[in-house]
Amino acid sequence: MQQFGGVFQPGEDEVVIDSHAYLGLLRLYVNPVLLPLSLIFGYDLVAADLRSNAFESYFSRSISPLTYLIGRTMAFVSFLLLVTFVPVMWIWTFDVSIGPDGHFSEVASVPIGMGSALFVTALMLALMVQAITSITRSGIWTNLAFVVIFLFSGALGGILKELTDNPDWFAINPIHCIKVFSSVCMGTSDRLVDRWNADPSVVISVMSGTILLSILILSRSLRRRGVVG
Repeated sequence: MQQFGGVFQPGEDEVVIDSHAYLGLLRLYVNPVLLPLSLIFGYDLVAADLRSNAFESYFSRSISPLTYLIGRTMAFVSFLLLVTFVPVMWIWTFDVSIGPDGHFSEVASVPIGMGSALFVTALMLALMVQAITSITRSGIWTNLAFVVIFLFSGALGGILKELTDNPDWFAINPIHCIKVFSSVCMGTSDRLVDRWNADPSVVISVMSGTILLSILILSRSLRRRGVVG
């Protein structure tokens, strides 16, 4: 935590371990882990059932398409939180237990803030990867789609920002949205530079729209399979 605190507090003689330091941990370690894990373990969640026509067996029982979607998504989100949120909370617990008097008040909001940031991020990634694979049914095409969405959208957002001088265009990049949303959840959004960050309200709207669009795509695909079954 001292290392992460030093990165986000350069030039300070005494590094303060607070919510901003934990935000550094979230950005530099935790969030980058979520994306590859989402691709490695998530692309085949729905695609495998689509390829094997397993929905006919599922939906012939008392399992509705909505129940299937919620169950698969929540199981995957739980897995992502298990390998990201739980280790961070172990660090937080150790930090609080050995910290000086008054240190707990500086980091008391970390569990709720980081838990909220990671849950919404994991939910968005889980739904996105399932929605894409319900269309492509291929791990390779899903990976290519994620490269386009996560990398090229960042370059496009930068170009549109320069053309319009409106930083809200950065919000078309999911990675940027995750960064800003994490800052909001951790209570450090006031430290964001307005010129280089989209407005938090725009970011929240984009993330909510992404989640809703993914649900609609998945629901349409599952309903069609449910009718066949």
